[in-house]
Amino acid sequence: MALLQDTQLPERFLNFLPLYIGVELILGVGIINKLSGVYGILSLFTGHPLEFMQWIFYISSILCVVFYGVGLWTILDPKVRQFAAVVVIYSIDTLVSLFFIFWFAFEWFVNEDVKIEKVPGQDYSKSASQAYEYGWIILVTATVIVSRFYFNLVLVSFYKKLIKYKKNLGLPAIETDVDLNLKSQAKWKQLLYRFEFACYKLLTQLV
Repeated sequence: MALLQDTQLPERFLNFLPLYIGVELILGVGIINKLSGVYGILSLFTGHPLEFMQWIFYISSILCVVFYGVGLWTILDPKVRQFAAVVVIYSIDTLVSLFFIFWFAFEWFVNEDVKIEKVPGQDYSKSASQAYEYGWIILVTATVIVSRFYFNLVLVSFYKKLIKYKKNLGLPAIETDVDLNLKSQAKWKQLLYRFEFACYKLLTQLV
C-alpha cells in the first residue's frame, strides 16, 4: 500500500507556477548548493588534507550534482526511472541535511554561553542582541526545514503526474533491461539502471 497515497500533493508550484518550473528551480538551487563538493575535492590540489567525513560529504555532493543535473537537463522530456532516482536522492539528501542542521544547531546552542549573571549597573543590551540573534536562527532553520519538505512534495507530485501521463498514453512506465539491451552496455550503465529501477520500485511502494 502506498504510504503517501492520502497525502495532499501540490498541483502547482507555490500555487501559481507550473510544476516543471518548480522542479527546475528546486534542482537548480540544489546544484548550486552542492557545488561546494566540487570545490572541496579541488582543495586536494592545494595540499589541504580532508577528513573521512569531509570525503563522504564532498563525494555525495558531487553525486547529487550529477543526478540533479540529469533531472534538470531532461525536464522537458523526463524518463520515469531517471526521475525516480532524482526523487529518492533528493529525499535522502533532505534527511541528511536536516540531521546536520539539528546537529550543528544543538552543538551551537550547547557551546554558546547564553546565561549572563546580572550585575547592577551593567549594560545588558548585548543579551537582548543575543536573544534577537537566536530568534532569527530558529526562524531561518524552521524555514529551511519547511521548504525542504515542500520541495520534496513538489518532486513527488511531478513524478506521479509523469507516471499518469505515461499510463494515459498507454506506454510502459520504464524500459526493461531487454529494451535497452543492457547486456551489451558498459558495466556502469547496468549498475545505473539497477539503481534507477530500485528507486522506481521503492517509490511504487511509497507513493
